[in-house]
Amino acid sequence: QTCALPIFDITDRKRIEADRQQAEEALREQEELLRLFVRSAPVGIAMFDREMRYVMLSERCVQNYQLESIEACIGQSHYDVFPDIPPHWREAHQRCLAGATERSPEELFVRANGTEQWIFWEILPWYKHDREIGGIIIFAEEITQRKQAELQLQQTNAERSEEHTSELQ
Repeated sequence: QTCALPIFDITDRKRIEADRQQAEEALREQEELLRLFVRSAPVGIAMFDREMRYVMLSERCVQNYQLESIEACIGQSHYDVFPDIPPHWREAHQRCLAGATERSPEELFVRANGTEQWIFWEILPWYKHDREIGGIIIFAEEITQRKQAELQLQQTNAERSEEHTSELQ
């Protein structure tokens, strides 16, 4: 008695599976490269989803704002991490989530504990593959030392000007 078994050519299926695995690996490598780039950036970078939850942030961000760690922030609401941010920053976030780009060359940020930090910041939206806004990226540089030096120089120049004026009288 003869038994006939069907024969299937699975070459195409194997090739498609291998291509899919290769594409997934390439995507994982790109994601890891992006994480490394953001983590190691010499400025504060924070990436948020549409609900203002941290997706990625740089080590400089953690240092500048005395945060616990990158890992502790991921998934957290920016407004829970920084409950003391001014309302006009929240409004800027919403405008940027709608497609705007905003920046401030220097702004004083007074934390709830009284700490004062001068910040240069820029906010812009990031886009998903379908061209929908996925969230925003905030670039922020802590410029407190530079601003304090500028203010000190202005004060010194004002004092010298007053001294010079009084000497002339």
